[in-house]
Amino acid sequence: DIFGIDREIGEINESIFINLIHPDDRARVIENRNKTYSESIPVRQEFRIVRPGSGEVRHIFSIAEVTKDTHGKPERSFGTLMDITERSQVMQELRDSRERLVKLASRLNVVREEERTKIARDIHDDLGQSLTGLKIDLMSVKERIPKSWIKTPGKLNTMIKHVDSIIDHVRTISSSLRPPILDDL
Repeated sequence: DIFGIDREIGEINESIFINLIHPDDRARVIENRNKTYSESIPVRQEFRIVRPGSGEVRHIFSIAEVTKDTHGKPERSFGTLMDITERSQVMQELRDSRERLVKLASRLNVVREEERTKIARDIHDDLGQSLTGLKIDLMSVKERIPKSWIKTPGKLNTMIKHVDSIIDHVRTISSSLRPPILDDL
């Protein structure tokens, strides 16, 4: 049933079995079989077969063992085969899904960095320029105020200091969103 061969045809001999193995897996399966015969080591392996007629590829898990006679020659081989095609397909889908997730996470990081860079640039350029313009205007007003207005220059100095403080905060926020060293790297 696993090989897709009608039971009425008869048993599957070694030659038929070897020919059913997928060409890309055949050398490895033969090598493992020879190791089983020569070293009497049970072999567990996965390989693909190609069903005759339909050409359908099935994934197989095999456990094989050889018994030897008193002279150390292979006497009998026995084992079991299990069709693991569905499991292999699920595992491949899982690997593909994981790969897509890694790519998505990477893309998300790129988009996040691009957005942080844009926000940092907007804060630095737009808000920074507006605040610098406000500071220049306040300094200009301070210079034009008559000396008789005693309290006004002090108030303007306080306002200018607040604007300087806000400009420093804008630089800090902008830098924390996008440290300049990242652009250098």
